[in-house]
Amino acid sequence: MAANLCVTYLPSVQKSLDPPQTIIDEAAQWLVDQDSYDYLYGPWATVNYVAARTDGAVLAGCWTDDDFTVLGYINPQNIYSAEDNQRAVYLVTADQRGAFLALAEQAGAELREAASFADGELTFFTSTVPLLHPQAPPGSQSNQNH
Repeated sequence: MAANLCVTYLPSVQKSLDPPQTIIDEAAQWLVDQDSYDYLYGPWATVNYVAARTDGAVLAGCWTDDDFTVLGYINPQNIYSAEDNQRAVYLVTADQRGAFLALAEQAGAELREAASFADGELTFFTSTVPLLHPQAPPGSQSNQNH
């Protein structure tokens, strides 16, 4: 009976303990291999999964899904300076790519595509200028300008 269990169930158990690589895993491994970024900026729904798989190699800064506004809660607020931007990479999903490129153009930023996964489903960019800023407190002057 023990031999039967080993032969029949062992491959399934091994497979469940070693799941297949996903696009998130590939993106995270690429970040770790680069060893040149401290910050990962991207959409809330994706960037935290990638950052978590780097095991602390990068810190995630998230924007809301539709308007590229820095998430104002449960998210670092002090990692968006020009100096931070030099050590950051932006993760853009395929469905946000057009809007992200328009945001960069409006800001006068030069983007460099650093890596792309799954035919552009996830793309990493670096930017010459910061494209994200913490949310201003309600009623503040900078909040009224947006």
